[in-house]
Amino acid sequence: DDNLSSFYLSDQSIIKIYRTYIYWELCDLELNDIIKYAEEDAHREYVIFGEQDIRINSLNSNKNINTKITISGSISNIKDIQSQNSIGLCRTEFLFMEYKNQPNISDQIKIYQELSKSINNKNLTIRTFDICSDKHLRWFKLNKPIDDNYRSIKICLDNIDIFKAQIKAIILANSNKNISILFPFINTFYEMQQVLNIYNQCKNELKLDNLAFNEPKIGAMIETKTAVENVYEIAKLVDFVSIGTNDL
Repeated sequence: DDNLSSFYLSDQSIIKIYRTYIYWELCDLELNDIIKYAEEDAHREYVIFGEQDIRINSLNSNKNINTKITISGSISNIKDIQSQNSIGLCRTEFLFMEYKNQPNISDQIKIYQELSKSINNKNLTIRTFDICSDKHLRWFKLNKPIDDNYRSIKICLDNIDIFKAQIKAIILANSNKNISILFPFINTFYEMQQVLNIYNQCKNELKLDNLAFNEPKIGAMIETKTAVENVYEIAKLVDFVSIGTNDL
């Protein structure tokens, strides 16, 4: 169930998890208890969302680590919103799947702000376009066939104008300071640097246009073995990382 699979972790939580070799499967009891509770009360919408105290055991010690995480929703469409809880992952490629032409910045700002309003301006993490073989936007120009090595962020880096338009829209939509921007399929420190260079270009261009904005928090999605191997270096460049368990 998508509603149970998206765990939004703050930068402090995720760094703590990696540095002490903590894995989700070590807290089966606690998570199962939460899931069981949700199943028993299935008539209640998003019963497990919100802050939860989770006890996690460390692989390299007998100590328990008590931490508080926020379990948030995962959406592909504004119709997916069934409550006013935070959104840990907004899959933007699905929002514009039916568009024949590239949505302009104003169109995107309107949709992102509508999402934010729908959850009472609680935390909203917006992922940039994750283009792959089963998620293709007709108005995206492809320089070569999509495969496991050419998808998502690599396609965006080959379509700078589209990429910059989306980044600017997300930045400008952050009027209530509750939006984070998440870049998918980041594999290396260098790749994250490339993305941040473009992000900084967007900020500078908005300033030149005399447009006021609040900077969103920046995150990287860790979805491959290579990304896991480089996570310490990638984490130095961002405010948080998000685990993409489907591909990982």
